[in-house]
Amino acid sequence: MCPNPSFSQSCWLPILRLLAEGTSDPRPAVRALCVEALLRALRDRHLSAVPVAVLLQVLGDVLGPATHRLALLARAVLAAPAPELEGWTEVQPSPPQELQQAADSVGLLGELLLRFLPRAAAYPSFDRLWLRLLDLLGALLAEDDAVASLAALGLRRLLGALVDGGVIQSREGLALVTRESLLQMRGGPGLVEDLLGSL
Repeated sequence: MCPNPSFSQSCWLPILRLLAEGTSDPRPAVRALCVEALLRALRDRHLSAVPVAVLLQVLGDVLGPATHRLALLARAVLAAPAPELEGWTEVQPSPPQELQQAADSVGLLGELLLRFLPRAAAYPSFDRLWLRLLDLLGALLAEDDAVASLAALGLRRLLGALVDGGVIQSREGLALVTRESLLQMRGGPGLVEDLLGSL
C-alpha cells in the first residue's frame, strides 16, 4: 500500500468503494466475498501509511455506509419467516451470516477509529465524520432486535473512545450536537447518562 495521497485517492479508494458496493449485491456468495475482501483490506497493517484525509473518507464514505447496508440486510433476513422443515421444529437456527457480517463491520469501525483517533481527531473534517457515523448507527436503533443491539454496542464503543480521548470535551459544539442526537434515539438517553454525564 502506497502512502502517496494521489495513489490512495485515485486507485485504492475506488477499489474500496467497489468492494463496498458489492456488499449489497443480491447474490449471497458475491456479497460474502466483497465483505471479506473489504474488511481484510481495511485491517491491513499498512493502513497506517494512508493519509488521514483518505482514512476519513474511507470511514465516512465507504465503511460507514457499507456497515449500515449490511445491518439493514441482516435485519431483513432476521425478520423473514424461517422455512418450516418437518421434524426440525425444535432446532434453533444459527445466526445468519448477514448478522455476522454486520457485526464484523461494526467492530471494524470501532477498531479503526480507536487506532487512528489521535491523528483523525486533529483533522478539520473529523467532526463531520463522527456525526455521519452517529447518524448511520443511530438509525439502526429504531427497532428492538439483534441489529439494534449491535448498533448500540458500536455507538457505545465509538463514543467511549471519543470521551476517553478527550475529543468530545474539547469541542463544545460537537458535544452538544452529539448529546441532542443521542437523546432522540431509542436507547440514546442511556448512552448520554453513561458516557457523557455532565459534559
